[in-house]
Amino acid sequence: MKQQLSKREKVLILTAALLVLFYLAIQFAILPMIESYNEAQRERDRLAREKEEVQFDIDNIDALRSMSVAADERFDSLKEIFPILVDDEKIDTILTNLCLSNGLKPTTLRMTIPPPPQQTEGDENFEKPLFTIVTATMNVTGDYSSLLKLLDEIDSIEYIRIINLAYSLSRQAETGDDSDITLTFELTFLTP
Repeated sequence: MKQQLSKREKVLILTAALLVLFYLAIQFAILPMIESYNEAQRERDRLAREKEEVQFDIDNIDALRSMSVAADERFDSLKEIFPILVDDEKIDTILTNLCLSNGLKPTTLRMTIPPPPQQTEGDENFEKPLFTIVTATMNVTGDYSSLLKLLDEIDSIEYIRIINLAYSLSRQAETGDDSDITLTFELTFLTP
């Protein structure tokens, strides 16, 4: 039952075999080589960009150092003007002594100290604020001239400013009694 294949059938089988070999060569040899070549080009481009960034940093390292030194000097100069944020008891002491030294008697004090900002997970651009603003409202009793002395002293302290002032005569001015005064301070501190 052996049959001889005709020349035409042999050519068709040979052609089919060559097409299969050609397809396999393309699928398993040439396409993977093209993909690895493209991957190598992408990697080369990435490394070239990285090299440029590093070279830029190297070229500008002296400028970056001088900027860092200038920033440190600026921060140190700010420390001379603005104290570093302290706890509420120390702020109470600062304001109470300020009032007492000017002849005013503190009666109540309410403070609002904002909570420190928290860095959230994945936030790479988080920057801690340089300043923290504390708001304090203080009720005091005293006369008008003591209030003026307090205002003059606060004018010389750069990190404290009065954002609200309420002055009311609660007793007769002729008797020399003290008046009720409500002061709202805004204190600026460097964030620790």
